Amino acid sequence: MAFSAPHMDATAAFIVKDHRRHDFATLERIRKLDSPRIGIGNSPHYRSLVRDVLPRATFVVLDSPRDFFGKKGEDLDALLGEAEAGSAWTLIYPRYAVVVPRPEPLAIPVAYPMPRGDREMVDFVSTWVQLMKKDQTIDAIYDHWILGKLATGKEPRWSVIRNVLHWVD
Repeated sequence: MAFSAPHMDATAAFIVKDHRRHDFATLERIRKLDSPRIGIGNSPHYRSLVRDVLPRATFVVLDSPRDFFGKKGEDLDALLGEAEAGSAWTLIYPRYAVVVPRPEPLAIPVAYPMPRGDREMVDFVSTWVQLMKKDQTIDAIYDHWILGKLATGKEPRWSVIRNVLHWVD
């Protein structure tokens, strides 16, 4: 397959049970763990990246991140993924935390996959991505959906009962 120009950088992170977040706070602490078992998606690229950084870890391929939160994840110490997606999982499973190991977070470029050989489509989407970056549309979307910025509450609709008669607040 082919890929467009990257539209953002995701941040590599571990999803861990909340009480284990300190064990994964730095690369140094993770390297001191005795053979940690880490769940990972079916991505050879991720495995090769992390295998070099954490040679004592055992990686268990999971079909879905949801497997980590079920029975398959009971014998795992962490799930490797992106902090941005991990934050959504921790809303569903609040006993878990997202940890971005310090000192230097690993940035992972995110791009749109397309059929190999369709150069025109790759160029079209890459140009569109660049335009959305330059006019800061991608930043605004990231700020809203990932960081939760700019979220504002809706004002209630105007009503006779509230705005004229003042019967309700």
